[in-house]
Amino acid sequence: MPTAVEELLRRIPLSNGLAAIRIAIEDVELGGVVVPAGEAVLPLTASANRDGEVFTGPERRDLARAINPHLAFGHGIHYCLGVQLARVEPHVGIAALLKRFPGLRLAVG
Repeated sequence: MPTAVEELLRRIPLSNGLAAIRIAIEDVELGGVVVPAGEAVLPLTASANRDGEVFTGPERRDLARAINPHLAFGHGIHYCLGVQLARVEPHVGIAALLKRFPGLRLAVG
């Protein structure tokens, strides 16, 4: 269940997929482009969670994905304070759903 929940968090954005605006404090190169100090940057975490350099088969839903460094909860000093509760809720909900409906299957492949 833990790896499945992490994969769902990676694949299903918890919000609009946009992080808060960041301001570069020094010149930094990102993807071959220099972002000058003082320039605003609007990270798109939904896109980062499908980065082919980080995830093998990024568009594939792999509920057994062992290594999953997604950014669903942010990163660094902007990491979500409620991350433990946010991880427990889908564990409990999915487990209860599967217990109540053990034969639950997708209607289409």
